[in-house]
Amino acid sequence: MLRTLAHPASLAGLGALLIIMLMACFPSQTLESSLRGVMIWWQVLFPALFPFLVISELMLGFGIVHFFGKLLDPLMRPLFRLPGIGSFVVAMGYVSGYPVGAKLTVQLWEQRLVNRAEGERLVAFTTTSDPVFLIGAVSVGLFSQCCSGSDSCCRPLCRSTHYWPANAFPRPQSTDEQRATAPSVQRSQ
Repeated sequence: MLRTLAHPASLAGLGALLIIMLMACFPSQTLESSLRGVMIWWQVLFPALFPFLVISELMLGFGIVHFFGKLLDPLMRPLFRLPGIGSFVVAMGYVSGYPVGAKLTVQLWEQRLVNRAEGERLVAFTTTSDPVFLIGAVSVGLFSQCCSGSDSCCRPLCRSTHYWPANAFPRPQSTDEQRATAPSVQRSQ
């Protein structure tokens, strides 16, 4: 019995049951909090992310991404072990932050333009808390503050703390990545 209760699925179920009971005991606070969460999403996060999502879809649709992919392939392969088309995902991920970089990586993977290992590497590069998103959504949207005046000297420091760790160290290729990038060989039995 104790073993069943200590199972992670049981603990998650008990936690969900506790949350449901608290929501039933405090319905007005639950409704107020959920409405506040929706308002924050609608007034802050959606306006901060929507332009980047639209621009990236337009660029993918018009083929601009494929053009820049061919152009930047000689740079991306030796530096990041990524195809040139990954440069668009890297640029959009650095400009817009987490959700757009991951979404574009999934689109490239679904179109078979990147393999699994390259997709994982792209997600590792582009899922950062981007300064543009942080300044736009968090400081301006949530805290109603703008980085200006005395804060302007902190902008390069803010950017470097997000971009440097993502690119500073070359990532060694693991055996899983080697298997994913190696051509598949069919063995006859």
